Amino acid sequence: MKHLPILCLLAGLFALPLTGCYYDNEEDLYPDPNACDTTDISYVTHIAPVLSVQCFSCHAQDVYNDIGGGINLDGHANVNTVAQNNQLYPAIAHTGDFQMPKGGAKLPDCTIAQFKSWIDAGAPNN
Repeated sequence: MKHLPILCLLAGLFALPLTGCYYDNEEDLYPDPNACDTTDISYVTHIAPVLSVQCFSCHAQDVYNDIGGGINLDGHANVNTVAQNNQLYPAIAHTGDFQMPKGGAKLPDCTIAQFKSWIDAGAPNN
């Protein structure tokens, strides 16, 4: 019985290396619920709703020639053309000659990043 503590200590020392190392970082353990997801950005889910709320008052089919500077953002084909001509991103990122929405606040950084991700993916109709 007097060797039991020594045996337990030796067993613990031998078992310690078998537990291995476990490394995690804070981002994996506690993801930020406000983090911006820029993966798998969809025209239907992410892009079109923003355009509808933020842009259509000036850039919809029935008004774009009168008040939208000739830029039609109604429908994927039109948006794709503006995106591929490098007119959309600079306008919403406020890095181009025109800053949109005109007279309004800049879109949230996450929304701008999602547009960039979608444009960089080829502005697909998804």
